[in-house]
Amino acid sequence: MESDYLTIQQNHRGAITKLQLKNDKSNMNWVIDPDYLASLNYQDNDKLFGEFNITVSGKKYRSIDQEPDVVSQADGSTVTFHVNGLNITQHYQVKNDRLNWQFSIENGGSEDVSIDSLGLWLSLAYVMFRDKDVHRNANQSVAVFPQISNNYTKLAAVRRDNTAPNMGVYQTAGKVLSVGTFNEYTNRFFENVSPSLDGMLFHEIVLAGGYEDDKRPHHDWIYSQEKLTVAPGQTRTWGFVLEPFSDQADFYQKGLALGHPRFSFEPMISQGSDQIFNVTLAKNQTLKRVTVNYHANHKLVSDDLTDQFKDGRLVYRPSGLGEHQVVLEFGDGTSDMGVFNVMSSINELLENRSAYISHHSYAGKSGKVPYSFGPVSNQGESIGKMTFILQECLLDHSISDADEEIAQVEESAVNYVRPKWFVDGDFKKPRKLYGDFYRVMDLEYICAYVLPALPMPS
Repeated sequence: MESDYLTIQQNHRGAITKLQLKNDKSNMNWVIDPDYLASLNYQDNDKLFGEFNITVSGKKYRSIDQEPDVVSQADGSTVTFHVNGLNITQHYQVKNDRLNWQFSIENGGSEDVSIDSLGLWLSLAYVMFRDKDVHRNANQSVAVFPQISNNYTKLAAVRRDNTAPNMGVYQTAGKVLSVGTFNEYTNRFFENVSPSLDGMLFHEIVLAGGYEDDKRPHHDWIYSQEKLTVAPGQTRTWGFVLEPFSDQADFYQKGLALGHPRFSFEPMISQGSDQIFNVTLAKNQTLKRVTVNYHANHKLVSDDLTDQFKDGRLVYRPSGLGEHQVVLEFGDGTSDMGVFNVMSSINELLENRSAYISHHSYAGKSGKVPYSFGPVSNQGESIGKMTFILQECLLDHSISDADEEIAQVEESAVNYVRPKWFVDGDFKKPRKLYGDFYRVMDLEYICAYVLPALPMPS
């Protein structure tokens, strides 16, 4: 498929394996390349752009295990799967610099079909290449920033070197529950190379369910995990548009042109502060209701703020702490959503964190790794916790059990840090914890932060 602006390649199954912008001098491929996966022996072709997972009446299916019908044209293609009486169709159409992507499920049977879970892979080039070429990892790789809502989900794929163009994905039809990620990587830390982690993130658009039954989060009240029912003869359809953008302002402007409202607010505020919502409506869009939901005393509380919305702006002072969900409902029945956090004062936050580490992370004499602050690894997490406790206790004189917390750090420094990082506890003999090399930053951490902060005996 191609237009004057786009070149798109698909494999024999219809999955997109290359997406390039003709005016992009770097010739970046905006999707994960199966040839690169094969070169590193990553077995992830089931997650290429356009592949999907579906669970129908308790039975799991992967598109990679099915044989689709693929019909290709110069400016588009149609890929159809037949799964358990369902016709699952993906239609791609290029027009100028846009790729229009439609995903639909048709029930050709005579009974309702229950879809327990449905995830569609949107595998953009979120890659840390196994390559010493820093420019490649900065220019040919993206960070992906999702904004999730029922009807206006969008993702910004932004080049790591902050050059344009970037790539936007905008929902145009159907209901999206959430966006998930799968991380494939190789830990090369002990090879003493850079990057020490190489791999990639595969993004999945969740259209139904989203979790295995034994892996569902216990306290997720924001993102729906509802099933999907398709009646006989019914077709459920979702639509997305991929379109390049230059910067953040352009990303949202492209969204407005596609019918997305522009909804902005602070992602985190302190208790007692005002949250300010700014909403710019798309053409012919009307706002019907504004609701803020949050938990208080183990109950879900909903505040209707519709009457406070004036001239595209709303000022709200939360009374609760933690996550707050903001829902915008529109006249056509669609909705947008945002999530922000309300936190207690910085002083209280630091004090609570220090107390938690002291009470829950310190192993003591009888712990699995005696005298350590867990979880333990060779990369200094224990040392970081020790440093934090010392700094907090020395700076905040209101901590009632500061002596006890500092005593734990002293005990850990003597009985855990010193014998682990130094041979026979001799500061002149650093121990090589990483094979045949030593991380100088560990020594700097210990000598520059932990030891000087320990109280000296009078």
